[in-house]
Amino acid sequence: LSISISYASPRKSNVTENDFIYNNSNSLNLIKESINLDENKTVNQNTAAVITEQISFGKYIVKRQDTLYSIAKKYNVTEDSIILTNYIKKSAIKNGITLLIPNQNGRLITVQNNDSVYRIANRYGISWKKIADVNNLKSENLDRGSKIFVPGSKMSAYEKEKYLELDIYIWPIKGVITSFFGLRIDPFTKAYGYHKGIDIRNKYGTPVKSIAQGTVISTGYDEVYGNFITIKHKNGIVSKYGHLSKISVKRGSKVDRGTVIGNVGSTGRSTGSHLHFEVYKYGKLINPQKLYG
Repeated sequence: LSISISYASPRKSNVTENDFIYNNSNSLNLIKESINLDENKTVNQNTAAVITEQISFGKYIVKRQDTLYSIAKKYNVTEDSIILTNYIKKSAIKNGITLLIPNQNGRLITVQNNDSVYRIANRYGISWKKIADVNNLKSENLDRGSKIFVPGSKMSAYEKEKYLELDIYIWPIKGVITSFFGLRIDPFTKAYGYHKGIDIRNKYGTPVKSIAQGTVISTGYDEVYGNFITIKHKNGIVSKYGHLSKISVKRGSKVDRGTVIGNVGSTGRSTGSHLHFEVYKYGKLINPQKLYG
């Protein structure tokens, strides 16, 4: 999908082709020829009612007084559609930046390896026929790295969180907390000690997930933590995961929230299968439960 754009104008009944330009010359090859519209066929009134408007894009330069809401209202599209066409965060909408404005609601995606119109349709819950019509696709072949517009697609809750840049964390695993943060009776010495994190019990091999997007800053093994992983997140947060049976990431790896980084085990100074979970904020140890309200 090759996109050629012009400066956008508010939608009016007399919008011309120059308001939104769609370059069809390098359109993605998608959909079998059996679904192509017969251009020589006369379209009756009933058929015309189901014809889908092809995607086109305009270009809009944000002004100082603009908000996402005001821009969306001006062009009669949803805020979701502007966000999902440009993949921007709230802080990026500033005076002088240029936004692509679609002529209809939906999202613009990049074709990945092994993608097909059917897989894309299934992924977003949209009719493959509508995707084909909107993008004027002529063949089932998809070019990796090309662009496809998915009409009617809306933002997920996670995408909204990313747009708003919220600090929302997930639990690394589900399970019962068997040892809390702070003073406790050490299970080995039977004396009072300070527990630097929380222990979450679950069965051996349970996948452990990164609590948020970040960068792996260390992995390794020591006598206390056993196999461990440390991840640096934004806003000074660092998370540490111990007693793992397996480590699935390397130092320097970029991870997203929910990325599987390893598996529950009982390595190091451990009394059974569980995850030891620690959190630091700007270098200071904190109770991990504070991340979750």
